[in-house]
Amino acid sequence: MFPIRKQLSGAEKRKKKQKEEALIQSQVGSLNKYFTNSQKAEQTEVAEQLNQDDTDNKLNDQKHSELNELQNEDQKQYGNDKVEVNMPENNSDEDTNQKIVFPLNVDDPGNWDKMQNIRDFLVERGPRKDDDILFPLDNTGRHFNPSHYKRQLPNGEKSDRRWLVYSISLDKIFCFCCKLFKTQRTTMKLGHLADEGYKDWKNISRCLSLHETSKDHIDCMTSWIELERRLRKKKTIDENIQVAINKEREHWKQVLKRIIAVVQRIAKNNLPLQGDNEKLYVENNGIFLQLIEMIAEFDPIMEEHLRRVQERQIHYTYLGPKIQNELIQMLAAEVRSSIVAKIKHAKYFTVILDCTPDASHEEQMSLVIRCVDDSENAIVVEEFWIGFLKVNETSGLGLFTELKNILNNLELDIDNIRGQGWQIFKDHVQGLTVKPLSQTRWESHVDSVKPIKDQTSKIRDALIDLANISDDSKIKTEHIASEMGIEPIFREKCIIRRKRQFDEINSEEVTQSPKESFRVNYFLFIIDQALSSLQTRFEQFQKYEETFGFLFSLERLKYIDDDSLLHSCVNLQESLTHDGHSDVDGSDLYLELKLLRHSLPRESKRAIDVLNYLKKMDSCYPNAYIAYRILLTIPVTVASAERSFSKLKLIKTYLRSTMSQERLNGLAMLSIEKKVVEKVDYANLINTFASKTARRAIFK
Repeated sequence: MFPIRKQLSGAEKRKKKQKEEALIQSQVGSLNKYFTNSQKAEQTEVAEQLNQDDTDNKLNDQKHSELNELQNEDQKQYGNDKVEVNMPENNSDEDTNQKIVFPLNVDDPGNWDKMQNIRDFLVERGPRKDDDILFPLDNTGRHFNPSHYKRQLPNGEKSDRRWLVYSISLDKIFCFCCKLFKTQRTTMKLGHLADEGYKDWKNISRCLSLHETSKDHIDCMTSWIELERRLRKKKTIDENIQVAINKEREHWKQVLKRIIAVVQRIAKNNLPLQGDNEKLYVENNGIFLQLIEMIAEFDPIMEEHLRRVQERQIHYTYLGPKIQNELIQMLAAEVRSSIVAKIKHAKYFTVILDCTPDASHEEQMSLVIRCVDDSENAIVVEEFWIGFLKVNETSGLGLFTELKNILNNLELDIDNIRGQGWQIFKDHVQGLTVKPLSQTRWESHVDSVKPIKDQTSKIRDALIDLANISDDSKIKTEHIASEMGIEPIFREKCIIRRKRQFDEINSEEVTQSPKESFRVNYFLFIIDQALSSLQTRFEQFQKYEETFGFLFSLERLKYIDDDSLLHSCVNLQESLTHDGHSDVDGSDLYLELKLLRHSLPRESKRAIDVLNYLKKMDSCYPNAYIAYRILLTIPVTVASAERSFSKLKLIKTYLRSTMSQERLNGLAMLSIEKKVVEKVDYANLINTFASKTARRAIFK
């Protein structure tokens, strides 16, 4: 066999030289619109581009030289930092100093230079590739081809280039291992794949082939594989230090977990956290610190924490009042978000409002939301307490404004309200609060209301007897009063007369006897208010009966005739229509109820039983399911709001009358919604607490 010619023949050299000169002459001045360099630099660039076709089967040092030529060519073609670029402003992909946009994509190698200390994280995570990306075209009409993720071997097999990654933000490719494990010495040899990225799609095949066979790349691959193996086995070089860090992190998590539990238990029982002193192991330092001291007697973790505090080994103890307030707000926010999520899932809800003055003589409005919770297996009607709202105006407009603001803050749609419950007197009597406007409170006159409390039935009988006026009504009344233990006389009070001035007109003042004064100012007034209240309330009940009565009474639903059922369904559709849209379709509801009343199980006696049955049927009766949800959402009383006032008096006492509104709502939330508080995940709270400031990174 003839030996293989290593050099070109003279004819071949002359032909190649002619092609080079022709190409150079044809492209003179073609790059002036992009670069301000001299013509000599452009010709040198083209000459280097042509000379790179001769690089085959070089030694390792020759491969580095050719690889650098490819990188320089890419740099000249797409922009060099030392060359003034006159590209249009729209080509923002080439701007390597562009403004950082948060949050950064950690899988994009173009963002790694903007992050710190992420090598271990990226190695443990591994390179990520997305083949579904629509790769953009460059100025020459070429783009990156995902087929380069595989290497074609001589025997036809394909090897995965696991180290090759693509940057979406820069439209460049990088070497994963060389980007992370390069050194100052090897940066120049490894080229753009390890630094600012490679984008010459025309010569990408040769560039990748040269790079993956270079010694420096293989060294970076070795370092990558070794670190990956050590991280997988948790045996890194700083293993002992990492173990100590993890142990310290776990210690702080356990400390914070105990502190959160103490705050939760104290707030749950309406007790004050702070005392007269904020130091450990002193008298009157508050229930919070005393419970911490008690836990330290039996728990080694809290004992170690208090030891560090006393010996001043740590600066932040996380036992102060600011941390207490922060934990209270975090717990309350977690509970409130859980409640709001259930309300949003239920969609329909009603609001219950009531007002009362607190210990600092500020008007507090209690907001309770009632909804049907169908997120669990068994449907439950829930009334969730949302918060106390400080109101300056107790009129209907003032209460509605406060209600609209809080619903907007909670991101609840006001159009989903299907009922309301608040004090009836507020719409009729101006200036009337929940409690009577008096210098003293009813609670301080227990003895005066005991006969009414213990003998309600006799009072009712007495009022019925008084309704039948007769000649001996006075005798009957005295007899009834004697049976109730009340002395049947009206005590006369000393009448205080004001001294008249000399210029006042003499007028006769009308004086009433004690009996007449009691009749006019007390008896008739109470009767009028009671009749007005009962009449208004029963008018509302009558309206609800006309709208939802056929659904609430199962016996009525079973035996109602078809015409009446259709009329009731159409009436319900009209009642639930708002802005031209209704929650149910009357005709469809009529057809569903005709089938439903014959298929209901015998054990279904209440509306909630029907709703649970409808849920099990899985959308067989959609309109009936909506109608029963709205029916059970409508409130009957405002007792839930009234019960929240008892918590208000226990939390905001005269000793804690300066408590802020935020702390009041936080403590009340933990005290009232105890069931939801028990389901709070401490791990999420610790992560939220750790993300507040940088110094809390020890909890992460």
